[in-house]
Amino acid sequence: MKTEIKITERRIPKPLFRNIHRVLPVLCVDIVVTHGRKFLLVERKNAPAKGFWWPPGGRLLKNERIIDAVQRKLREETGLTGGSPQLLGAAEHFSNPGYFKGFGSHTVVFVFKIEASSFSTVKLDSQSSKSGWFSAINPSWHPYVRDCVRAARSKNHSRLRLIKKFSY
Repeated sequence: MKTEIKITERRIPKPLFRNIHRVLPVLCVDIVVTHGRKFLLVERKNAPAKGFWWPPGGRLLKNERIIDAVQRKLREETGLTGGSPQLLGAAEHFSNPGYFKGFGSHTVVFVFKIEASSFSTVKLDSQSSKSGWFSAINPSWHPYVRDCVRAARSKNHSRLRLIKKFSY
């Protein structure tokens, strides 16, 4: 008999989340949202990478499928919906300071590409200060962001499934 596993949707209390960051890597998704030749980035409000242009994304919930997290984060952070997510690769982020002062964070990120269903107005959540649709890669962006966009534009996805390590 197969039992239904419930996704934990409530927020982790801040003291517990702090402790998780202190002792474990956190599993996340980042999404290169495209519409034709344009791609969407958001400017982050939170550390790490505060003030950086970044793909929308965030952590997985307990018992949530990765592919479902992509659709959820797209909806939560941008108000957009999209087609079937396509896995581009994976990356590791090491940031010191991290999400919390006093120690670094380690995140393992699965990077996906998704075509937005429409070119509608982006509705940001509280984690981002602004958004922009871009058609060219800015050399001043973080190398991770540039690599994500290049991967989304590449037709040779076999070389994109390598795990890369980035620091902030």
